[in-house]
Amino acid sequence: MSNEILKDVDGEDQKFMMLSPNSMKYLVATRKWALFLAIIGFIGLGIMILVALFMMAFSTTYSAFPGSGIPFVFIGFLYLIISVVYFFPVYYLLKFSTNMKKAVLLKNEITLEEAFRFLKNHYQFVGILMIIIISLYLLIIMGMMIAGIAAAY
Repeated sequence: MSNEILKDVDGEDQKFMMLSPNSMKYLVATRKWALFLAIIGFIGLGIMILVALFMMAFSTTYSAFPGSGIPFVFIGFLYLIISVVYFFPVYYLLKFSTNMKKAVLLKNEITLEEAFRFLKNHYQFVGILMIIIISLYLLIIMGMMIAGIAAAY
């Protein structure tokens, strides 16, 4: 692997890497798996939307949990919200895969950079989502503990 050192506008050294043939093979394999996961993700997204619409259509007939007062329309609406959130990481994965395919075929650095930008967006979105979910879990656990303590007195 050869490195070229160039000076940028600010006078700082920047290193540019050339991708080895093995690196290209790994990127092609990663691209294929990313495409597979994106397709599975979009299929799951479609199923979630269909289930949400089905729940909302039959919300007048049945309650989600008998005696709880939670109607299916609420659960269906919740599924739609989850579907919207779920769309973005799957979309970013698809864009990574398609741009990586173009970059490898055309040996285009700009498209390669764009592919990696979408991969970064994917992981950034998933990471932020994990922080939010873990925070919600902690809030729910603390709320349950407070409710349990309050119920004991």
